[in-house]
Amino acid sequence: MSTAMVLLTPLALLGGGSLIETLAQRRDRRRHPPAGELLDVGGHKLHVRVRGDGDPVIVLEAGSGEWSSHWGPLAEQLSAYSTVVTYDRAGLGWSAPGPEPRNVVTLARELHQVLLRTAGERKVILVGHAFGAHVARMYLHRYPFEVAGMVLVDGYQEGLEDVLAARHIPSPSSSTALMRWLFRAGRVGLLRAFRLDPLAQDGGSIPLTERDRKRMRALAWLPRVQNAVLAELGAGAESENLVAQLEERYDIPLRVITSTQTMSAEGAAPGFPIEEFNSIWTQQNAELTKLSSRSAQILATESDHMIQLRSPHLVVQAVREVLAEGGTIPADADHEA
Repeated sequence: MSTAMVLLTPLALLGGGSLIETLAQRRDRRRHPPAGELLDVGGHKLHVRVRGDGDPVIVLEAGSGEWSSHWGPLAEQLSAYSTVVTYDRAGLGWSAPGPEPRNVVTLARELHQVLLRTAGERKVILVGHAFGAHVARMYLHRYPFEVAGMVLVDGYQEGLEDVLAARHIPSPSSSTALMRWLFRAGRVGLLRAFRLDPLAQDGGSIPLTERDRKRMRALAWLPRVQNAVLAELGAGAESENLVAQLEERYDIPLRVITSTQTMSAEGAAPGFPIEEFNSIWTQQNAELTKLSSRSAQILATESDHMIQLRSPHLVVQAVREVLAEGGTIPADADHEA
């Protein structure tokens, strides 16, 4: 084989893979249309879905690299108690890309635009998972009179990285450089060829239907979604600093749901000190209860980080407690969820 052929063959393979990937993405968009509607929030549209009826409005804020699909059937379960709003942050899920920087201030502002169109003058209960807790806290800071209560589901606590560093435990945060290389591989079809989901939790073992898995995998392969993930990760340090500067303490019902085994063996690198990390996580997560004078911590002893999927009854319990404390439902209400 000539030198020219040796050089051109990989380029041809990459070009062919890129074309196949582009065609596959077009097919996926036809197969997996948005479940909700697209709302204009000032120059770009976000995918929003509203279920149920009632006041206050329960708002589900997903974690980093996640969108409305990552709540699974929980949104439908919560709609038995009040209106539930799920949405996809800009670029994620079915939403169009949004302006940078993608830090918590931008995200809270866009969520406010969503709620102006869906909640109206009704107050909201913010339910934030992981990084979504940062978004919820910034929203509470910017719009305190609109918030009736809050539930933080294994939410990130800004002091965690310092404690880990002091104990010489590596940070479990996603590597932006690694994610970027994975996404580049996806551009030429390698992720699809090996059926790899770059955003999968614990090797894709989260309990969802096969239909939902296919839909989430198809979205995760989209460059638009991957760029949004990188944009949020790139603004992650800034977001953490912005949240760390918030010093207000509130008098609203607050529940902090904490996994005692947030890092599972499947999600950890070989040799990672899982038990020590989980102990630190549980202790640091308890710090979030200090955000309100009316708070309590709920321990999830049978779930990893994806509490909303593995132990959704705990999220339902927490939301019901917040609703009952606010007088929206009786404390002993017994709806089927």
